[in-house]
Amino acid sequence: DPTDPVLPPTISKDKSKSFRILLKHFGLEEFFYGEDAELPSDLQPVPATSSYIRTSHEEGKHRACRSGNISGQSFLGFSPALAGERSYFWKCTIVTLTNGGWLFLGLICNQNPPPCSYNDSTSFGWAGLQQVYIHGKASPRDGWTKFEQGEVLYFRLQDHVLTMHSTLKNQSFSLPNIPNDPFIHISLVTANTVVELEPLSMSEKVEVGW
Repeated sequence: DPTDPVLPPTISKDKSKSFRILLKHFGLEEFFYGEDAELPSDLQPVPATSSYIRTSHEEGKHRACRSGNISGQSFLGFSPALAGERSYFWKCTIVTLTNGGWLFLGLICNQNPPPCSYNDSTSFGWAGLQQVYIHGKASPRDGWTKFEQGEVLYFRLQDHVLTMHSTLKNQSFSLPNIPNDPFIHISLVTANTVVELEPLSMSEKVEVGW
C-alpha cells in the first residue's frame, strides 16, 4: 500500500544513489519511500513587502527579482503551505547576487512577518555572513558560510527537518524541529538579486541520495 510504505532498508551513503536508480528502474520507489510531493501545483508568491520585488512564473519556474539600487529588507513568501506529513522537494538557483550580497532562503509559518522577516520566531533558514536562523535567531552552524552567484540549492522538507544541499559546496545542511504547515520563505535584501524557484527533479534527488 503506497500510503503506508514499508520501512526502507539501511543503505550506505556511497550506494544510496545506485539503490534509488535501481528502484526507479523497477518502479518500486513509491513502494519503498511513499508518495513524494514536489511542490503544491498552485504555488504562488504572496504579495511582497516591497514595491522593489518583482515576480514572474514561466515554464514551471518562479523568478523573484529585487530591482532598483537600494538595498533593504524584503519578504517574499509562497503559498499554499507545505502541509501534512508528506516530503517536499524544491530547488533554488541564485541567478544574480553581487559579491558580498545578503540573501535568506528557508521557511516561515507567519505570512505577515515584520520587515526583517528572517527574525520572525517562525523563521528557519540560511543567509549570508555565516548566519543560520532557527526561530528567527541567527548563529553560525555546521560550517555554513554564505550564498554565491550561480549557486544551486536543493531543498527537502521531511519529518519536520529542513535540509539544504549546495551543489557548489557539495555539502548538506539541516535544521530540525520545523513547525507544521510552513511556507517557502525568501528575503531579498541586496539590490538586483535574482532567484529562481522550481521543483526538484527525480534525477536531482537521486544525485544527492534523496
